[in-house]
Amino acid sequence: ADQAYSKGLIQHVCDNHDSLDKYVLNLARTISTNAPLSLRSMKLMIENKNDETAIKAAIDACLISNDINEGRNAFRQKREAKFQGF
Repeated sequence: ADQAYSKGLIQHVCDNHDSLDKYVLNLARTISTNAPLSLRSMKLMIENKNDETAIKAAIDACLISNDINEGRNAFRQKREAKFQGF
């Protein structure tokens, strides 16, 4: 694990199961604060990595969503974004 970390193949090494559980829970919480539409789009892109049409549609959906404006406004106003998934 240390060798994989030093080569940049992984981002974090946990010492034991408890620290792994804590790390994974924290990561899941961080991911869950992102816009639902963006998360769905990323999943779609991973599942359809060879389908350029599907990937473009997913990106386009994010770019025209209300959530993109909410994210920008929240960033400018230095507050947490309240994403709605559309």
